[in-house]
Amino acid sequence: MLLLFTGVFVVLLQTVSLAAADETAQAPKTDVTEDIQEETESILGDLGLSDVDSYLQQEGNGQLTFSGLVRDLMKNGLAFEFSSVGKAVRSVIVQDFQENRKSLLQILTLAIAFSILLQMTPSAQKTYLADTGFLGIYLILMLLLLKLFLLMTGTVEGYLAKLTDFMQVLQPVFCLSMVFSTGSMSAGVYYEMLLLLIFLIETVFVKILLPVVQVYMVLQLINYMMEGQRFTRIACFLSNGVKWCTKAFLTAVIGFNFVQGLLAPGIDGVKRSVAAGAVRIVPGIGQVMNSTTEILAGSAMLIKNSVGAAALVILAVISFLPLLKIAVLMLLYQGCAALLEPVADKRICAATAALGQSAALFLRLMFYAVLLFFLSIAVICTVTTLSAR
Repeated sequence: MLLLFTGVFVVLLQTVSLAAADETAQAPKTDVTEDIQEETESILGDLGLSDVDSYLQQEGNGQLTFSGLVRDLMKNGLAFEFSSVGKAVRSVIVQDFQENRKSLLQILTLAIAFSILLQMTPSAQKTYLADTGFLGIYLILMLLLLKLFLLMTGTVEGYLAKLTDFMQVLQPVFCLSMVFSTGSMSAGVYYEMLLLLIFLIETVFVKILLPVVQVYMVLQLINYMMEGQRFTRIACFLSNGVKWCTKAFLTAVIGFNFVQGLLAPGIDGVKRSVAAGAVRIVPGIGQVMNSTTEILAGSAMLIKNSVGAAALVILAVISFLPLLKIAVLMLLYQGCAALLEPVADKRICAATAALGQSAALFLRLMFYAVLLFFLSIAVICTVTTLSAR
């Protein structure tokens, strides 16, 4: 899933960057005057990029600034360094392994100790000691797994809160850039859509689906503590429910984006055509005013696409490390369960695997949350750019 996220990010960002580059190529460089450059800077100043810069500084993103990223994308396009990504991946994997090494060793010790206890117990007393020993060891294991699960839950909650906070700061900036480039109709429609997405993440993902995963984990731990395993189907239903909901939301958002892309930009395009026709018929200066207007429109479109591309970059910066952290934890504990399976009690293996499965559900929620914003921004930039041509 993490590889899919990286691939989707690169494809979408390249699409938006190419759209911005096309706008730059279409604007005649020899005719760009200082007045037009000043107008472009004025548009950037009116967007309120400083608010996004202040948010990024508060979140501790180093020297990264949104306004500087937008201007850099306008001038140089996208420069993607895979070497820095590789270093970040290695550091996160090593750090997560070191942080969880003690917990992994404790799980392995408990499982092996119980297996040795069974082998050393006489046959006449095996059933009683096995049940009593398993209950004691399993309760210790449950406390350990719940502690790790709560740490993962805090990471996911913090990530979703950070994601929605950034989108709340970005939303007025991005939609205002559409007012200058595309029109008020498209800006209003997509403003409401981004507001709906923020509400969806804050309400459904955080307040409904996240507690569902928590209930799933608790049911799995209780389920494997009993011989009958009476909660298997309920846990399976909860897991499938999370998967169905995320897929349904993704399909609905993509469909809504494309339907709105067929309507709102078309209405704004008609308004622009009428205004351009009225300017052209002005005697004497009509053609000059029309050329200047087209250049300014191209600059505004470049600004809008650059803001969209910068938003995708910031979303990737915000999302990459938390997604990678949960993915590493998922692999660690599912790998631990696989390693224990030949020698340990199957219920201990299943409980350890349940932590890895819960991490997979958390990873799914995080991935789909950022993917909804990714696809929305990319589709908005692409549709509004194509409709303006």
